[in-house]
Amino acid sequence: MLQPCLYPGAQALRAKPEVNASWMGDFIRYYDDVDITVAVQTPNGLMVPIVKHADELGLLEISAQVKALAKKVRGLACTRDQRPLTL
Repeated sequence: MLQPCLYPGAQALRAKPEVNASWMGDFIRYYDDVDITVAVQTPNGLMVPIVKHADELGLLEISAQVKALAKKVRGLACTRDQRPLTL
C-alpha cells in the first residue's frame, strides 16, 4: 500500500521546491510541476507510470489514479502521454 506515502511526498515537494529537481550532468533542472512515478510490475516487466500534478490531489484521488494507471499499464492501454517508462 504505497499511496499513503505519495501524498505527503507530493506535499513536501510543493513545500520545498528546491528538492523537486534533477541533476542533468552539468546543471540542476528544477521542475514546476509535482509529478510522481509509481513502479508497477507487469507481465512485460517493471513499468513506471506518472501521477501528474500529485500535489494538487488528495490522498483518495492519488489512490484512485495509482489504481487506474496500474490497470492501464498491466493491460498496456496507455495513451502516449501516459506511456510508462521502463527501468
